[in-house]
Parts: sequence; structure tokens; C-alpha cells
Amino acid sequence: MAIFGSKKVLIVEDEAELREAMELVLKQAGYEAESISIGSQFGSRVITYKPDLIILDISLPGLNGVDALQLLRTEMGLQIPVFIFTNMKLDPERAGLITQLGATYMDKAGTSLAELIEKVKEVV
Repeated sequence: MAIFGSKKVLIVEDEAELREAMELVLKQAGYEAESISIGSQFGSRVITYKPDLIILDISLPGLNGVDALQLLRTEMGLQIPVFIFTNMKLDPERAGLITQLGATYMDKAGTSLAELIEKVKEVV
């Protein structure tokens, strides 16, 4: 159940257990949360859901997270805050692009769900 006026978070994650856990803890913290597991759904879901924050994995079927971030920033022209939440170790070029596009990198292995919620609270 969404709280009136609550901030919306879109989770883009292909690991079902993690996706469901993130959605649950966000809702428990008072956020509205929706999730998708396929990168190719990203653009249309951003348009219809209008999130205040996006939590985005890099390794996704259909459209990887870096390409989705580029779509958001360049083609859609949107400056929605984005957390890149991944286990993937980034090469300097990819890390630089993510930073240039204004996203925040977060390592899944080094970040608990409680820490993720605290970061979300700082942004929205």
C-alpha cells in the first residue's frame, strides 16, 4: 500500500530474490516501489511510473544498465537520481562514464539493504 505523497523508486534487477527484498524494504521504509527484471522494459517503465529514484543493475537481459543510464540521460533527457547497484567490477572507462552521467556506484556485496535504504533517504 502506497503512502500518499510517498517517493517512488524503480528497481531494475534481474535477480528475483534481491529484487523482491529491495522492494519489500523500500515499502517498509515508506516508499512506493516497483521493479522490473528486463532492461528492455526500462524506458517505457520510466515514462509510465515516473520514479523519483532508480536502482539499476548493470548485468540485465535486453539492455544493460550502462546503456539504460545513457538512454535516460541522453535520449530521454531525464536527470532522475540513479544508483548503479551491481556486483560487477567496473573498468576505469565504464566507471568514468557512470560518473559522467551522474549516477552513484554501489557494490552489492559491500552494501546491506539497511545501508541502501539510508542512501535512498539521503537522495529522496
